[in-house]
Amino acid sequence: MISVLSFQSCEKDFLSPKPLSFYSPENTYVNESGMTAAVVACEKSMRSFYYDQHCAINTQYRVSDLSVFANWDVSGGLTDLDLFVTPTQVADGATNKIAYFWNEQFNGVKYANIILNRLSNAEEKLSDAQMASFMGQGYFFRAWNYYNLVHQFGDVPWIGKEVQEAKLDFYSYDRWSILEQLEKDMKFAYDNIPENRDRGMVNKWGAGVLYMKILMC
Repeated sequence: MISVLSFQSCEKDFLSPKPLSFYSPENTYVNESGMTAAVVACEKSMRSFYYDQHCAINTQYRVSDLSVFANWDVSGGLTDLDLFVTPTQVADGATNKIAYFWNEQFNGVKYANIILNRLSNAEEKLSDAQMASFMGQGYFFRAWNYYNLVHQFGDVPWIGKEVQEAKLDFYSYDRWSILEQLEKDMKFAYDNIPENRDRGMVNKWGAGVLYMKILMC
């Protein structure tokens, strides 16, 4: 038995890796489940804005008349606004989310644009209602992120399509022009996102609230 085993060995090809699939935009955002994954990424970004002990909205409260950050001896605390009210300021993530707003909301814009850009090229045939619903959700999440960005930073770069290669020439747009575009997008979202959806997913009435707030602006 030892003699027989000594003459056996694995072929080199047996050790070659054979991945079953590659996770990339080209083979992920091609069907309903892929588009849903992009929607979930947008929802995750929104959830972290409102939930958790140190959620991002606390920072908005602390630069308004709703609350004051009173721990003067905490590193990164919002006690010196001249120092900390900048998008590039690195601070303690538990007390100052200003950099988070800039980074995470443009991350949300990215996933929303993926939905809008790749929907028409999906390999799996989607019904007209599914197409309209996904497009409405893409518009909703892009509008929600930009609604916050223009109120937090004023004039910001407008990214209206998926960025698929290195890009360095970003320029700020007038915030009112951005809001006018959001108004058009949210009209479509309000008309096409279904009324009844699973809890936690954006529905027609959630889109209506954001549409109303943009109209008020």
